[in-house]
Amino acid sequence: MRTGRRVRSHAGGVALAVAMTTALAGCTGIIDMIAPSEQEELAAEIRGRASQGIADLGEQTRRAGQLRALLVTVDGEPILDETFDSTAADGWDTADVTMSVMSTLIGIAIADGSVPGVDATLAELLPDHADQMGAQLAGATLDDVLTHTAGLAGTHEGPSYTFEQADDWIAQILADAVRPPGRTFDFSDGGAHLLSAILEQATGVSALEFARERLFGPLGIDTSIAFDGPLAQAADDDAAVGWPVDPQGLSTGWSHLRLRPADLAAIGNLYLQDGRWQGEQVVPAEWVRLATSDRLGGVPIRAGVTDGYGYLWWRTTFHEDPAYLAWGFGGQVIEVVPARGLVAVAATEFDPTVDADVGLLPSQLLPLLEGLVPG
Repeated sequence: MRTGRRVRSHAGGVALAVAMTTALAGCTGIIDMIAPSEQEELAAEIRGRASQGIADLGEQTRRAGQLRALLVTVDGEPILDETFDSTAADGWDTADVTMSVMSTLIGIAIADGSVPGVDATLAELLPDHADQMGAQLAGATLDDVLTHTAGLAGTHEGPSYTFEQADDWIAQILADAVRPPGRTFDFSDGGAHLLSAILEQATGVSALEFARERLFGPLGIDTSIAFDGPLAQAADDDAAVGWPVDPQGLSTGWSHLRLRPADLAAIGNLYLQDGRWQGEQVVPAEWVRLATSDRLGGVPIRAGVTDGYGYLWWRTTFHEDPAYLAWGFGGQVIEVVPARGLVAVAATEFDPTVDADVGLLPSQLLPLLEGLVPG
């Protein structure tokens, strides 16, 4: 058991976890130790919480129908595993959650010496592209890229979208530098994609190949049949796992990594356990701490929802407990609450080429996740 977190009544916690798991995931076992009346009451409470939360969400936005999965674990044990018009085997585009995975891979590569460290400059990390950088951008550090402060065009600025139409995405991203590095937070898709180039430059393999060996493999995430073709070819919607590539064969660093809800929960639980998985230190504990700590001095990035930003992970709260999350456009979430040993995952089906708005927002989805668990 993890130490240093708030622990409620052991008997009540076991009863809650077992009742919820049995009611919602079809498990059996020590549930027989719980009186049927208590079992039914607890199961009904959780079902009611989930149903009411989704109903409330439906009243707020028509996008509630995009929700495809909710998965919550406590100390690694599932207490809620629900799917909506989908199955647990279905994978979904994780959108910006891809960035948090890229951060994780960078942390692993720094630990093994492949990447020199967060103080390394872009000119040092991407020497083949150094002549495409202005003097200021060449001096931007990996820390700047990981915190969206490298001075690159923000996602909502016009130039940010041009790189996907270019023949060489990295060259276009570097050409889109708009301000001095290290000063201003500008959420940048292009900046996150640079991490894929940095990782491949350092390791000699794609982000997908590196993740297979160093992250997905240890977590038991099967990527043997992953879609890894060009993004322009539109990934197979039936593929449970996929990581498309740019014209130069670089795995997309900002979005489009396709995973199943259970895969996202595994990543969340890896972070909950300070980077350890089944006795193996997959990610350095120090990187977990750095990546999930506020790196921007408490700037309220999204007022009322998030209150800081780490290395491509957001800071937030869960029933007033400190928490952090990977947040993807349209409503993809991995939320980790260390004090409760809790990981919450949400997956949605969202197509920005079809849907005119931004899908489920943090201000809509995070209260739903919080409402599933008593305060």
